[in-house]
Amino acid sequence: PARTAPDVIATALALAKRMGKQPVVAGNCDGFIGNRIYALYRRHAEVLVEDGASPQEVDAALEAYGFAMGIFAVSDMSGLDIAYAMRKRRV
Repeated sequence: PARTAPDVIATALALAKRMGKQPVVAGNCDGFIGNRIYALYRRHAEVLVEDGASPQEVDAALEAYGFAMGIFAVSDMSGLDIAYAMRKRRV
């Protein structure tokens, strides 16, 4: 965004809203927006496990809250290789 003209950003945001999307302005860095959010979400879930909750309990709480799946079930389904690759790049 630092080198993008403000009117260009405004036009892109307006277009995304007209399309029914939730636009997000972000800088250029590692990972897609969804993966960046997912990584933070996953870290917080892992803290719960470190504090004594089981992965099944975390997932059950998330589903009870309204999520379609818990974070650990999503990780199992999507593949753990993506998170592993992200961690390797950050070392």
